[in-house]
Amino acid sequence: MDNYDIVIIGGGPAGCMAAIAAAGRGKRTALIEGNGAIGRKLLLTGNGRCNITNAAPLEVFLKKIYPRGDFYRDAFKSFFREELLAFFSSRGLEFKTEDNGRIIPVSDKALSVVKILSDILAEKGVTLLVGHRADKIARRGATFITYVRDRRISAKALVIACGGATYSACGCRGDGFTFAKELGHTITPIGPALVPLLSDAPFIRELQGISLSGVTIAGSCLCKKHTSDKGDILFTHYGLSGPLVLDHSAAVCRALKEKPGVVLKIDLLPDVNIPALEEIFADAVRDRAALPVKAILCDIVPKRMAGALLDLFGIGQARLTGQLSKKDRLKLCSGIKGLEVVINGSRPFDEAMVTAGGVLLKEVNPRTMGSRLVPGLYFAGEVLESYALSGGYNLQQAFSTGYRAGASA
Repeated sequence: MDNYDIVIIGGGPAGCMAAIAAAGRGKRTALIEGNGAIGRKLLLTGNGRCNITNAAPLEVFLKKIYPRGDFYRDAFKSFFREELLAFFSSRGLEFKTEDNGRIIPVSDKALSVVKILSDILAEKGVTLLVGHRADKIARRGATFITYVRDRRISAKALVIACGGATYSACGCRGDGFTFAKELGHTITPIGPALVPLLSDAPFIRELQGISLSGVTIAGSCLCKKHTSDKGDILFTHYGLSGPLVLDHSAAVCRALKEKPGVVLKIDLLPDVNIPALEEIFADAVRDRAALPVKAILCDIVPKRMAGALLDLFGIGQARLTGQLSKKDRLKLCSGIKGLEVVINGSRPFDEAMVTAGGVLLKEVNPRTMGSRLVPGLYFAGEVLESYALSGGYNLQQAFSTGYRAGASA
């Protein structure tokens, strides 16, 4: 049997940081990773560019995490954005801040982040068991026995950081949930988060490829409030995607479990109220009567979208502006301020960026990431029940909880 002080399961950002923190404190540490190398999923983040964190203040950061962002306050206080960036900057990696506060390596390569983690793990003397999947965990008194193929690895402390249940090609198969449950922990219902949504609405396919910025979405299923902040959406051949849709997809997916068909309303002009929009069309009827309605609508939405909306609202693309009735104008205004899209489902769970649900936070000490039920057991990263919105929040959570778990263990 191989003996260590600490064993960490999972070679993602949370697991790597836990191993580095533990080994940096002189502990004999082993990191078990089922893939042939660490950071497999990390390489895919930010479309391969690695949106590592966000420039948002701490209080804003906490509000981007559901269902209990405040749980992470202590972990963030001990290792937050400044410490994370300094950690990588000390190895020569430079960063840039892009739209919405997203912080990304200047190299635009997630591989730059993974290489530094790999180098530091080696320098700290962490025993890296890649291509070795943990099959089973047993507890013998105060010792954890991890079974890996024909090997048994013992340790006084165990950190479960093997991610969620998405991206199975990257080795994320929900093993952490299984291990935690077998050790006595509660697993809240899991589901997809940050996942594109499906719609059977015929007009959706006509809008395929159109991207809109600064819009809002509304629906009774949305988290905490019925109307979202402004953001970007993308129409696809199967439905809706884009950061704004992804951010609220977990709430939509939960609602779909209760009833088929969830209605989302897209406000294409959130800064203009209906009376003001009505006035725009009334002025057009008076001053630009000879122009097609489509020409007026093209000042508001993309050209291809204008035609599809006119057909959807039963007005027709050949109608002249002067021929618009008051009823037609109200129909246009209502549609622009609340374009209804019926959501019928989501892309497969395996395509979701993160998992919603996991180890119940009430059973974890936020100051240490240690189990309140099992001495010596710690959790980090996506295995915990919370998930964050897009923009670097999930990776920061992973690095911060990984550091806290490794240091505590």
